[in-house]
Amino acid sequence: MELPPRARLERYVERARGLEQEGLSLPHESLVASIDADLRAGRRAEALAALTSAESRLEAWSSAWAPVRELLARDDRLRAAALDLGLDPPSIGGGRGSPRELLQGGPVSEALLAHVQSAAASSTRAVTHQILQHGVSESRKLATRIRAASQRGEDVSETTEAFRRLVRTIGARAALDVGERLAELRHAAARIPSAPASYLPMTEEEQEVLGETRQFGRRINRIKHSALDAQSAARMVSHVHAALSEDRRLGSPQEEVEELWGEVARLTTDRDRSGEPAPKPRTGSGDDGSPRRPPPGARPSGAEETGQNT
Repeated sequence: MELPPRARLERYVERARGLEQEGLSLPHESLVASIDADLRAGRRAEALAALTSAESRLEAWSSAWAPVRELLARDDRLRAAALDLGLDPPSIGGGRGSPRELLQGGPVSEALLAHVQSAAASSTRAVTHQILQHGVSESRKLATRIRAASQRGEDVSETTEAFRRLVRTIGARAALDVGERLAELRHAAARIPSAPASYLPMTEEEQEVLGETRQFGRRINRIKHSALDAQSAARMVSHVHAALSEDRRLGSPQEEVEELWGEVARLTTDRDRSGEPAPKPRTGSGDDGSPRRPPPGARPSGAEETGQNT
């Protein structure tokens, strides 16, 4: 038995509001008001024609909306999972953040719903890939820690099992479960005892480099304090700062020390050019007990010249 027009109109409004609650906005209020006005005015034929057309469109939109609704719900869950992992879900085309926002881009139609469905499918693939890649990256970092603990004799059976579960989840492309498996693995890895701190004695070369570096620092201070006035002292300090901030090529520790001694020589040259007295040469051992060595490019003193000439 066919429902009367008024009951059909009420059913239409109920179905339209149900779709709106699911996220599909339908401009039905003006249409319902027009049909209601026709019924009140006795224009039954016009009201029935408009109502039949509206019901037909609503049925088509509802059928097209069902798969889109499922895809959007999955995309929402994936994006929430990515955010929980500290990731920034990729945006879709058109400057919009998510496929759901495309629904606000124009009047509802089957073409719009098809476009939203395509965008949602692309988005779920992109976010899934992002989460899986994050899981792979984090699992590699934790695998290094687990392997190191195993090599030093720690019990890593629980952590290894958690690692296997995470790998199986990634292999199954179960992106929604990656966050939970990763949290389990991190929790298990946190219970592994840390490696005991060990002291490694310095090598002979490292001891020599450390001694020369300390001697370099004291030499810089002597040059700075021998300045005649504040202006020359400021100039020397600026030279030191420039030397320390200079981008030098990477080399061995010994080469780095030679570079520092070269800077001492340059500072000494700048001081001599400014008319400041040079410090008297000192003989014997350095402050750290090592033989004192002149900086590269430094000229020997008068006594040294006499000795050399002899």
